[in-house]
Amino acid sequence: MLPDDTHSILLIDDDPTILFLFTAVARRNGLECVTAADGSTALERIRDGEYDVIVLDLNLPQVDGREILRMMRHEAPQLLERTIVVSAASEELLAELRATAGVWRVVRKPVDIRDLEGEVLACLGEQLVRRAAVKE
Repeated sequence: MLPDDTHSILLIDDDPTILFLFTAVARRNGLECVTAADGSTALERIRDGEYDVIVLDLNLPQVDGREILRMMRHEAPQLLERTIVVSAASEELLAELRATAGVWRVVRKPVDIRDLEGEVLACLGEQLVRRAAVKE
């Protein structure tokens, strides 16, 4: 459980089971969890909200995750360092993303929900450390 302010994550995945399970896990950790089940909704949420962590599946209806990463790179590059890409894409594509995307982590699906929870909390912790350093 995290102290102080409410922290939020944006979970972008078209799998309703993942959305449901991870929303419950996020709430158990004191996080607000906003969801998007397709790329168009994800783009709206990214542009309209402030999120401490973004969990992004690559294979989405309407607008795919790679296009969302391109948008973030051009419009809001600071969001990349707090983005966790989760995908069942080929290992070749995942390796390319690890090397070039500038995101917090790239994780292969299927992913254990506890492992994803750990990645989100580690990413959030890093963001809080960075904010504290900027305030000093």
